[in-house]
Amino acid sequence: MKLHLEHVLSHFGRRRPNESRVNARIESKGWKNNVPSAARIITKWKPSGPIEIAMDSEHIEQLIYSQRWQGLTVMSTLEQGKRVIATRDFQPGEVVCDYHGRVVTAKEGRTIHKTTRLLFYKNCKGISMCIDAHLPKRDCHLEKETFGRLINHSRNHLNLRHRAYRMNYNGEVKDVILFIASKSISVNDELLFDYSVQRKSFNGECLKLCWF
Repeated sequence: MKLHLEHVLSHFGRRRPNESRVNARIESKGWKNNVPSAARIITKWKPSGPIEIAMDSEHIEQLIYSQRWQGLTVMSTLEQGKRVIATRDFQPGEVVCDYHGRVVTAKEGRTIHKTTRLLFYKNCKGISMCIDAHLPKRDCHLEKETFGRLINHSRNHLNLRHRAYRMNYNGEVKDVILFIASKSISVNDELLFDYSVQRKSFNGECLKLCWF
């Protein structure tokens, strides 16, 4: 049982699998005897592998393109506006979601919209760029509002850190910013990260990102 458990756990690096994905993995390996249940495997799962290779996961790539991040919901109140809330537990080091939008130059970003829905950063070459997420829904995902653009700021209670990656998917290379749990996140916790700016707007500012 231990051998099977270790093999299955090592396959899911930075994103906790659901039971259907665990069962698919077991079936693909043809394991029949002394195989732990998918539910048991999930309880034993912990993020594994270097954070540098988080984007090597085909599953995470698919989630970025589909925006079908599970375990999150959006709540809205008159006092606090929209907030992103966890509907399941996340472990430290687990990829939670991405900041999704159209990548443009910083100059173009400043002319689009003066709003906190623009995220300015410097790419791996040191060039100022912008992820434009000011629209509630993107052309590529008309049926849903993406989570990353709604995550609020906190310096003292943040539970996410941001990391930048280059992703090559179907021949297309693009910048990707992932939100990774910096501590244990429980059900009903609000997701928070440090905008790294003094003002309420991202405009004219650049996040200090670690590039992988």
